[in-house]
Amino acid sequence: MPKTLSSVISKDTKNALSNLSWQIENIALLLNKYLDFLELENGKISGVSEISLVKTISYLPLIKDDEVFNVAIKKVFKDLGKKYDRNFLDRLEKGIEAYREVLKTKIYSQTNQYIERQKNIQNSIADTNMKFKTSSRLIVGLGISSVLETSIKLHHIYGIPYISASAIKGVLRAYRIWKLVNWDSFKYFIVENLIENYQSDKFNQQKEQLIEKIQDGNFDNKFKEIDKDLSKEELETKKQELIGFVNSISQEEIKKIVQIFGNQQQKGKLIILDAYPINFEGFDVDIMNPHFPDYYDKGEPPADWQNPNPITFLAVPTGTEFNFYFKNTQVYDGNLKKDLQKAFENIGIGAKTTLGYGILE
Repeated sequence: MPKTLSSVISKDTKNALSNLSWQIENIALLLNKYLDFLELENGKISGVSEISLVKTISYLPLIKDDEVFNVAIKKVFKDLGKKYDRNFLDRLEKGIEAYREVLKTKIYSQTNQYIERQKNIQNSIADTNMKFKTSSRLIVGLGISSVLETSIKLHHIYGIPYISASAIKGVLRAYRIWKLVNWDSFKYFIVENLIENYQSDKFNQQKEQLIEKIQDGNFDNKFKEIDKDLSKEELETKKQELIGFVNSISQEEIKKIVQIFGNQQQKGKLIILDAYPINFEGFDVDIMNPHFPDYYDKGEPPADWQNPNPITFLAVPTGTEFNFYFKNTQVYDGNLKKDLQKAFENIGIGAKTTLGYGILE
């Protein structure tokens, strides 16, 4: 990526972008594209040459909480006042405040339009409309490529945050398997193997081959990854237990999961739609704070004298409601809403779920 795009775009384009300052309503465009054109008139800031400053300014209008916003904007512009032109900063501050109000209204309008569209697509069955609320912060798409190092899942056209259908499918499918194996990690791996390789006319043969691989030690390394503390004797005991488990699995159980969710050979019949937030007004700005950067980057021992390296990222706030819609719900052999609720409560969705993020109720 070049240091700045202002030197490689036409003058007319540059002027047009300048005139659109803080009027871009697509959050995804603002975070991933428009940053390249944010610059001071005296040229001190150019493109992403000062990425931490650009990141901080870009996050400000997206903050939901008014108190947090007021504190953040005062601190940011107090620090910037020591280094940058005051007239420019005054205009930028006013622009951010005005844009923030426009952004809230626009996000609310766009999400409502999408929710109406989902209602029209879904089944006519009343209970296919499921509403869940975040009981912790939610971050989907944290690792997506972004000029800001961290990212968040946003609609590619309208820029509104959402939970993708693939993420919903993944957590619901995982819950079905965990429930089947009674939350046993070894058995989960076995069932995953049976599902991904499932062929209706070769199921018994598939089970026999799987048992042979367990006996021959083909999965020993995988089993040790699941539990590194297993002794040789414990591993052998676990393998015999898993062989018995494989023999006990019925074809109908595996077939049903494949029919609902699919695998590499066939499509699932349950259609899951993207989920959009209701009355969404903005994000929380969250932080990751690696305390031992030299340990992670240079392989040095972790030590208290290393400086923490705060990394900010956007998250969907606690208390945000989402609507979930499905089609072909008749293929689901159970209580879909209850299973989805249990999946969100026990597994969570999105990134950092092991730290309590992504829990819905």
